[in-house]
Amino acid sequence: MALAVLLRAAIVQKRTMVVEVRRLNDALAAAESEREEEELLFRIVVENASMAIVVYGDTGGILYSNAEVREMFFEGQSLDGHDFLKLLKEAPESLR
Repeated sequence: MALAVLLRAAIVQKRTMVVEVRRLNDALAAAESEREEEELLFRIVVENASMAIVVYGDTGGILYSNAEVREMFFEGQSLDGHDFLKLLKEAPESLR
């Protein structure tokens, strides 16, 4: 009899845990979707900005550049991986 009670309690606990895992998975999916939408909006705004925007890492390597920067330095081609500090040093004074 005691074993049957323990077994029923374990089954109820498992069902409760399954419901909670599903709820957490749904919440995670919603959060990821929201983050993706925010990232897309950010990229659209930055990419279409009329000012040059460059993101570079600790060593100066370009991680991201918007269209304005790409037009200034490489006629629209990607700058990813190039050394921003070197490009800046070689750029005309008006672009520094």
